[in-house]
Amino acid sequence: MMGKSVLSGNAYFIHPHGGEVIYVPNSHISLVISNPEKFHLNFNDIRAIYEKFGEKMGLEGRARREILLHLIDKGFIRIRKYKNYWKVSVKDLYMDEAALFLYRWAKSMIIATNDFHNEVIIEQKSGEVIKTDLKELAAYKFADRQKSRIQAMSYLPRTFLMIYEVEPGSILP
Repeated sequence: MMGKSVLSGNAYFIHPHGGEVIYVPNSHISLVISNPEKFHLNFNDIRAIYEKFGEKMGLEGRARREILLHLIDKGFIRIRKYKNYWKVSVKDLYMDEAALFLYRWAKSMIIATNDFHNEVIIEQKSGEVIKTDLKELAAYKFADRQKSRIQAMSYLPRTFLMIYEVEPGSILP
C-alpha cells in the first residue's frame, strides 16, 4: 500500500526503476543494512564489505562509502538535506530518467514545504557538479533534456514510500 502524502524529511533515495521516492528516516546506510533486498543486495555481501575495511557494521566510513557508491552506480539517487542546501548524488543526471525523477522529487518538495529557493548541489559519478535550486529543478526545462515537454510535464508529484512499501524486483527495466 502506498503512503498517502509526501514524507517531509532530510533524506531520500530514488529507485532507478519507476522513480519511487523512498523516505530515509535515519541514515541511508542504516536503511540499506536493515533492508538489503530492497536495494538488491544481501546482508552477507554488506558484512563482507565492512569486514574488508575492518569497520564495525553501520559505521559511516569507507565501507559505507563503497556501498552507497555501488548503489549510485546501479542507478539509485541519494538525496540528503544539510543546513542550507540539498545534496544529490547520481550516476549520470541525464542517463535513463534521473533528471525526470529529480524533477518530480523537486516538485513534490516545493508543494510540501512551499520553499522554492533551497540550493541543490548535484554531484555526478564523473565528478561534474551542477548547482541549482528547487525552483529550477522543478521546471520542465530541466527535466526536458532528452525528453519531450509533454513527457516531462506528465511527471506529477507522487506519494513517497516507506521502505516496506517498495516492491522487490529488478533494478533496471
